[in-house]
Amino acid sequence: MSYSLENVSVMVADDNAYIRRLVRTILEGFDCRQIVECANGQEAMRQLSLGAEPDLVIADWAMGPTDGLELTAELRDEAHSPMPFVPIILLTAHSELHRVIRARDAGVNEILVKPVSAERLYRRIASLIDQPRPFIRTPTYFGPSRRGEDMPFAGPDRRRASPPAPAAEAAQSAKPSAESQGEAQEDDYFYID
Repeated sequence: MSYSLENVSVMVADDNAYIRRLVRTILEGFDCRQIVECANGQEAMRQLSLGAEPDLVIADWAMGPTDGLELTAELRDEAHSPMPFVPIILLTAHSELHRVIRARDAGVNEILVKPVSAERLYRRIASLIDQPRPFIRTPTYFGPSRRGEDMPFAGPDRRRASPPAPAAEAAQSAKPSAESQGEAQEDDYFYID
């Protein structure tokens, strides 16, 4: 499906003016006309505090003084952020699994590995529209669900069981997930090209 971004506002935060212009040009090619450019995460937070309300934030990971992960953490801080639910696409030159996991755990919705292309950026934006992930709140995390795909649950269905299984029996029958065993797979979290 093809989307027009005519009514979508986007904030682009990157310390490289060339990358900001490139992303702006690509977005304008998608009919996006409401684009706010920021030279770093600190400037992005200042724009948000002054009333900017983007529908999407595209931020570079490696920028100073506030990088893309720090910006994400500030945006996902429900108590202090003006927009904790805003979708975030993180730009990075690195695609190593440990970096993908760090970004996912910070609350990023999508990662786009450089070089940036119109096709790849469009796919990330379309993914946010076509497959939105629900936001979850735990004692240590707030952000989009960290499951990259709908994964079936292999344990007992205690919501439908009558009567409920004792906790010890349920614990014995539940199998540990691959993630808890340290076998996380790259495609479990984000689509990486």
